[in-house]
Amino acid sequence: MRRLNFETFRRVRKLVPVIVVLILVATTAASAQTIQWLQNDSYTGGTVSCEMGIGDGESIAARFTAPPDAYPYSIDRIRVLCCGPSVGLCSFTIWQDNGALNPGTALYYSLDAFQIGGAQTPTFYDIVMPPGVPVITSGTIRVSLEVFLQSTGFGVDLDGIIPQQNLVRNNVAVWSFAENAGIHGDWIMRLGIIGPPTSIGDESIPREFALAANVPNPFNPVTTIRYDVPAGGANVNIAILDVTGRIVHTLVNERREAGRFDVQWNGVSARGEHVASGVYFYRMRAGGFVQTRKMVLLK
Repeated sequence: MRRLNFETFRRVRKLVPVIVVLILVATTAASAQTIQWLQNDSYTGGTVSCEMGIGDGESIAARFTAPPDAYPYSIDRIRVLCCGPSVGLCSFTIWQDNGALNPGTALYYSLDAFQIGGAQTPTFYDIVMPPGVPVITSGTIRVSLEVFLQSTGFGVDLDGIIPQQNLVRNNVAVWSFAENAGIHGDWIMRLGIIGPPTSIGDESIPREFALAANVPNPFNPVTTIRYDVPAGGANVNIAILDVTGRIVHTLVNERREAGRFDVQWNGVSARGEHVASGVYFYRMRAGGFVQTRKMVLLK
């Protein structure tokens, strides 16, 4: 999977119209499903330090680990505390943390621009996830917010800093741990997640097998495939095929319990080679269910 840096984002932004989405403040009504909150910080109210130096081309990143019984989970929203009168625009990236001095491997990046900030007092802003954000099945993730056009003030929790928990990136794409960049606190950022269903009566359990259209399509470099498995579960096989019907890569080949799932393909074959541009097919087999859909890889 290719890592996305801010320069890549800026180049793509010139080609793809940016949709500006005004984010509702935290008073927005919660979704029908129960949201569990993961915190990057220990802030519970009180004095907030405001880091105003995050400007065009710079980023912040926070780390999140869910309790074992929360997996697999989907991300409902990112909640971040902003301060200062400046109104900024940002995008976000979801990363699989690898423990190094960088956010990790990119799982999803947004091409949309989200407006945050502008309140006279410290205020939480929610970035609601668009379609296509993958389900997190295990491990620690990082969430980064990439700022552009205008500086944005982000809240910092001064009750203590967790070493190597927070990252900041300057406008030449160099990442640093926050404590080494003069930021002596944790970014006040939360992750709203929705965990696995707790009962068969849960509306999140599909009634039948389904294979959705991949998003985006056409794609480059990564596309997401969603599929449903009904109550009872099944052995699921999802394979990528070329126009001759030859299997290029097998994405899933294991038992799945009831639920809705995501899997991604990054245009790489089972041998680890990047495949050529063109038309490909993805096929799902589960029990007696078989469905095939078409996708287009552009380079």
